[in-house]
Amino acid sequence: MIRTALVGAAALTLLAGVGLTSYHAGSSAAPSMTLVAQPEGEMGMDAMMKMMQKAATPGKHHAKLAANAGDWKAHTKFSMGPGEASEGEGVMSLETILGGRFTLGRYTGGFAGMDFEGVSITGYDNAKKQYVSVWADSFGTSILYMTGNMEGDELVLTGMAAGPMGEHEMKIVSAQPDANTMIDTFYDKYADEWVQSGQITYTRTGQGEHDKHNEHGKQGGMGGMGSRGG
Repeated sequence: MIRTALVGAAALTLLAGVGLTSYHAGSSAAPSMTLVAQPEGEMGMDAMMKMMQKAATPGKHHAKLAANAGDWKAHTKFSMGPGEASEGEGVMSLETILGGRFTLGRYTGGFAGMDFEGVSITGYDNAKKQYVSVWADSFGTSILYMTGNMEGDELVLTGMAAGPMGEHEMKIVSAQPDANTMIDTFYDKYADEWVQSGQITYTRTGQGEHDKHNEHGKQGGMGGMGSRGG
């Protein structure tokens, strides 16, 4: 089924690239199609298929994320204002989905005396060569989209966070001291200055199926950045 989808996508791309169809709105006749010879030197179907399959194949970056599949407890600490901070506890589960291409995170806990839950999907875009992450939670109706890369031993993701006062730039720095500990540090940008707003420390409480059956579960990875609970 995956190969069929790739072939279909490749065919549509090829058709669009050489302008094969013309359709006039309101006409009762079926759309007409005229094949145009592929210019010499243009990418052929086989080369296009190989490129698409390479972009769709999980690699070392995906394995790094998948290494953290399992259950985690979380301790949160976020600033509520100058000299004010709110601490809380939560739990997170991480699992690999779509053939190891992404990790799905589910977070539940408390923040400022209220129940809180969120969901994340995190992966690595082979074509763009960067990590990608989306997050949604019970405290809002917007979706946070972040992108980034490794900087030394830390994964740095940035995106635009929406709030009642509008959007502002946000950054999450994810570190993993060992295979059983992850630390996410949160920053918000105001007046061109990054201000630390909070931190979540995750401690592993159980292994996922990936860790039980795969050696790179012992290598450590990055997975907490998809869980921005409070």
